[in-house]
Amino acid sequence: MDPLVVDNIDFGPSVLTFAASELGRTKGETQFNYGVETYKIETEEDGVVDEVIIDDALTVTIPLVYTDKATLGAVIPWANLVTGAGGETKLEIGKAIGKRLTNYADELIIHPIAQGDADKSKDITVFKCYPKPGPLNFTYARSGERIANIQFIAIRDATKPEGSDYFCIGDPAIVAV
Repeated sequence: MDPLVVDNIDFGPSVLTFAASELGRTKGETQFNYGVETYKIETEEDGVVDEVIIDDALTVTIPLVYTDKATLGAVIPWANLVTGAGGETKLEIGKAIGKRLTNYADELIIHPIAQGDADKSKDITVFKCYPKPGPLNFTYARSGERIANIQFIAIRDATKPEGSDYFCIGDPAIVAV
């Protein structure tokens, strides 16, 4: 057995950035979920002869504890943050039926706090994803906090080369030599 490499064991909170804006504090687990769905090619005579990937879904679920108007406006992109003459604000959210969520897609970066600001070696960068808010269940009670669960759904970034167009673990600026 190889010796234990403690640096290969990752844990702890992260800083979350969407569309170059930090999303703020979280409460609970930020979950990165990547999975593949396959179709088995089989014959009566041979059984399974191959398996083909038919979907590879990537979602990131973030439990935001910041539920202020500016943060919610960043993750409900069809919302409108209105600033009045005296600096007061309100967040208007219209009915969203028919909205194409891909129109709101941008880059999401998960940066482990333990790495320090400049160290991107353990960052996860989802090149293109869109926020899918909800459910937003706000509890108004003495012992309750309002949490905005936001799910980010990844899509292929067609501006990137094939094979490098979905997500990256590590510094995306690294190029092959």
